[in-house]
Amino acid sequence: MKMIADSIYPYFIANTAMGMDLSFPWYLYAIVLAGAMLIYLMISSVLTGKIRKIVPAEVLKNRE
Repeated sequence: MKMIADSIYPYFIANTAMGMDLSFPWYLYAIVLAGAMLIYLMISSVLTGKIRKIVPAEVLKNRE
């Protein structure tokens, strides 16, 4: 995905006379991935906790 964005980016700013370093160190990818996984796990645990608090009998009663 990044290679595609890197190849398309110069065409979006073709009239700009400046250079921009588009390289990222390898550890930045790991940090972004770890951050996304951490946020996913936090949201998942909050939602799962809310679901576990619901009594099955209450679900069946509200279904009818």
